[in-house]
Amino acid sequence: MPQYYIWTIGCQMNKAESERLGSYLEQLGYQPTPTAEEADLVVLNSCVVRQSAENRVINKLNALKSL
Repeated sequence: MPQYYIWTIGCQMNKAESERLGSYLEQLGYQPTPTAEEADLVVLNSCVVRQSAENRVINKLNALKSL
């Protein structure tokens, strides 16, 4: 079975959206995995209203480049 990983940063709305997306992916046959390295699909759900959040997202994207 394919696996997915969702990384969420931001408000409660983002967290709720990520939970909804995870449920949808599971309906499609995906299973969650605790790390991006094990995933077939990686989703970054973010809100970058603040510079610190934007910096965290950019750092996460750079860390995922090697996958």
